[in-house]
Amino acid sequence: MPWYWHKPKQGHRVRVTAVVAVALLSALAAGELYSALVDFPMHLRLALPVVLLVALVGPALYLLNRPRVADFLIDTQGELAKVSWPSRQQVLGSTGAVLILVLLLGAYLLALDKLVDLLLRDVLPVYR
Repeated sequence: MPWYWHKPKQGHRVRVTAVVAVALLSALAAGELYSALVDFPMHLRLALPVVLLVALVGPALYLLNRPRVADFLIDTQGELAKVSWPSRQQVLGSTGAVLILVLLLGAYLLALDKLVDLLLRDVLPVYR
């Protein structure tokens, strides 16, 4: 059976993104393998990472084209198109509120910790 793309006109962006992500992670793994093979001869030091790269990217391309996986990716892209993304102002406002709340909670916990520490040092001489 010759190679074909499952539903080639659908989910192009998400499939390309998945392939690029797998290729980048595989390249990072191949680079780490290259760095680990310092004591090996140069032909092996170059060949083994290339073999690893092909061994990771080839099956990933095949798996990403399987009907169940491809349909999942296509459906994911369709669902993400329906999402109403917040505006820049909403993101900045929400981020500011979270940062202020975290700072207030941190200050409260710091004050509570200092208070408990002070009480334990004065009330319980064993704590010293």
